[in-house]
Amino acid sequence: MQGQTLELGVGGGLSAYNGDILPETLRFPKTSGFAGQVQLSYHFNERIRAQLFYNRGRLMGADKDFNTVDRNLSFVTNINEVGVRGFFNIISFDPYGLTGKPYTAYVGGGVSVYHFNPFTTNFQGQKIYLQKIGTAGQYLDGDGDYPDPYNLTQLGIPITGGISYAVTPQIVLGLEVDYRMIFTDYLDDLANDRYPNFDDLLLSNDQAALLTNRAWEAQYDPSLGLNPLDAARMHYQNRNLSSGYRSVGTKNDVFGFIMFKISYLIEDFSLGGKTNFGCYQF
Repeated sequence: MQGQTLELGVGGGLSAYNGDILPETLRFPKTSGFAGQVQLSYHFNERIRAQLFYNRGRLMGADKDFNTVDRNLSFVTNINEVGVRGFFNIISFDPYGLTGKPYTAYVGGGVSVYHFNPFTTNFQGQKIYLQKIGTAGQYLDGDGDYPDPYNLTQLGIPITGGISYAVTPQIVLGLEVDYRMIFTDYLDDLANDRYPNFDDLLLSNDQAALLTNRAWEAQYDPSLGLNPLDAARMHYQNRNLSSGYRSVGTKNDVFGFIMFKISYLIEDFSLGGKTNFGCYQF
């Protein structure tokens, strides 16, 4: 085949997550937010293409949405991701319909780098970034009793499937489902960690002490004149939280996207030659 075919596209849809706050996978819509994508693909032939992409999405979750009252935790994080991946067209794809079909189903995979930074809104209405304060005691000196601070930039493995349809030889519409295998359990700032000692956590960061478990907020009445830290300490001691775990799950979190896509094919024609697809030019 002579010449080359590039595909420049954009997408829009939803991003969602599965992790320690989500009790059942099929209830993932409550963790979803809007997402977008920009991508540039190179078509080697009717079957194989490579892609450079950028995704931006938002993930969220709240215990109260799933009637989990023993923690009352919540988080929101933006996802910014860049990556490369390859695709295989299950049906030979040719937007002209000559050497293949103007539609296809495809699968693919690759590697990506993404950035996240979970935050929540505290009892006073302030936005608090959770990794920075160490809600699981990450910044305490515990001789290995506490986890290390987690990295906010991580590697991901995209696993992708989708369908495409060329409405014209240049315009392609598609629907794509994009699963992300990752290597952290802290997208939601929550993992299988023991609750730290409350007073140690308080000395490290008072917001960490207030936000490691927020079930105390459900009974807190400011009109009684009780300091929020005292209310949190009382709840901590009454529930004996120091002997328990913040989450019982041991698997890493995952996230993904569902995207509607539109793209434009840019073909490099040669006089009398054939493009990557099946149309001759004169």
